[in-house]
Amino acid sequence: MNSPFDTSSMSTDLFSGKTVNIRFQYPSEDSMLAINALIAKILSRSDLKYLIDTCITVVREIILNAFKANAKRVFFTSNGYDIDDKETYTKGMKEFRKMIIDFSGMREVVIESALTIMVKFIKTGRGIVISVKNNIPMLEDEYIRASHRVRLALEHDDFNSIYREAHDSTEGAGLGLIISLLLLKNAGIDPEGFKIKKEKQYTSVEFIVPFDPRKAAAISEFKERIIREVDSLPTFPEHIMELQELCDSPRSNINTISNKILTDPSLTADVLKISNSAGFITGKRIDNISDAVIIIGLKNLKSILIATASRRILDKRYKRYEGIWDHCNRAAFYGRAIAELTGRSRISDQVFIAGLLHDIGKIALLAADDTLAGQIGQMLGTRRPGSTAILEEISTGVSHSTIGRLIAEKWHFPDFITESIAYHHMPLVAPPQFRDIITIVYLANMFCEIEKKNFDMSFIETEILEELGITERNDFDAFLNTIRKRYEIHYSSIRN
Repeated sequence: MNSPFDTSSMSTDLFSGKTVNIRFQYPSEDSMLAINALIAKILSRSDLKYLIDTCITVVREIILNAFKANAKRVFFTSNGYDIDDKETYTKGMKEFRKMIIDFSGMREVVIESALTIMVKFIKTGRGIVISVKNNIPMLEDEYIRASHRVRLALEHDDFNSIYREAHDSTEGAGLGLIISLLLLKNAGIDPEGFKIKKEKQYTSVEFIVPFDPRKAAAISEFKERIIREVDSLPTFPEHIMELQELCDSPRSNINTISNKILTDPSLTADVLKISNSAGFITGKRIDNISDAVIIIGLKNLKSILIATASRRILDKRYKRYEGIWDHCNRAAFYGRAIAELTGRSRISDQVFIAGLLHDIGKIALLAADDTLAGQIGQMLGTRRPGSTAILEEISTGVSHSTIGRLIAEKWHFPDFITESIAYHHMPLVAPPQFRDIITIVYLANMFCEIEKKNFDMSFIETEILEELGITERNDFDAFLNTIRKRYEIHYSSIRN
């Protein structure tokens, strides 16, 4: 891959017990992207994907503070200001604040210095320790101001009151530190683990991302609510179950199955819609059930019945999550295309169905408490993560993959669908017998996220890209563009 950092190898090293370091002088695009990608891979492997936005934001704020501290030392030294003298400090800070508005203005002078920043990751029994260290000591006044902001954020949950009390016209408001602590608190990460260490030769800021981010009682309470929600979902309608049995029976014929589907006009429309969107053939629209059954086959029909029945039940109860289904539809098509383009056509049908259902846990998660996302969104304001489901996961500590598995098990999904739902963010630890299917569903989902500017190619596990033979940026972009064009052409032909 076109990056000096192999973040997949770093992640593997971390989970094998090694300490992982990324060192730099200036937070360039490459270094920040590598740090973000490494955080994403570490948390995805730990089934904590919903904490990615929070941790990336917190680490970024700490890094920017560290660079600002380094730049301040270089600025004071190059201008002959004594940083320990209060009178010249005040004068120097007024000039420095004007200059540091654009960090790139200090890039060259900091790079010429001996000052560095090191981001360190350590896996412990409790979780992942992330620390940011720069090789200068904090001034006593700096330490006092930072400690004051930490104390305020620990004591209060209201951002406005903290801001009013913490604002410092000399040093700046310190919003990054305050927001970081509020994000950690809201994500269920104990902010007491957020430490600022002032040593003789360096300064470090660290926090721990626990493998169990919420207190056990809080997790148990929410999981019980989710389990009740899943338990209350109805079973598949009797005629759907009868159709599934017909698909499994060697004595069934096309006419019997087609006539059974036709007794339910809504089911007929749904089966035709999914059959066409699946792209089982090219250049021809499937417009009757008999053709659909012949073309897609009984095995695929059974899977389509599962997808159709699942969506009908969830839509009836939760009607406002069309965006999740739109994402699933695109991911399903992308998955089929990836399978075909990489010589895995034998599993393309399974990939398509798994893609259609991979995010059903999000719907039950969002429905479990309608008020949480709004409350978190109000607190975070413009810094809120883009996905409402992520907001819910941050507030509850339960992943949508876990909830999706509960639903899949309740409805007795085939194992390949259940495991794809459970592992579509963690392909490297997926059950070996379903690894190929899950890998492609994972990649299709990531492609969709990259298109929405939520992720970058570097966030994808290197091992996965190597398996598919698309490790170079140009090849990756061309591959994604090919799939996108297939999608646009196919759906254009379906609409017409």
